[in-house]
Amino acid sequence: GYMNFGTFNGTEVQTLKCKEETGTLKYSAKLDTGSATVYIDYDGEKKELFKIGAGEEIEDSFDGLKEGKVYIIVETDGKCEEGKFEFEIEE
Repeated sequence: GYMNFGTFNGTEVQTLKCKEETGTLKYSAKLDTGSATVYIDYDGEKKELFKIGAGEEIEDSFDGLKEGKVYIIVETDGKCEEGKFEFEIEE
């Protein structure tokens, strides 16, 4: 899944699917202005994945996904500009 925007304010939910018993979420994010928090929910519990602020770039991964749907929730803390978020499950 991915999310590219010029201006965004609010919440966006992306649904990915983990087809194997275990998977790894690889992600990257870049934001010019504003700040956002990204959460992951793959077992019925929403957990913070990372926070990003103005001018930051993040590239990382999250291990331990289980088979089934994976929800990625992007929540801004006000207006954000020039953002690029990418999420991919490796199995």
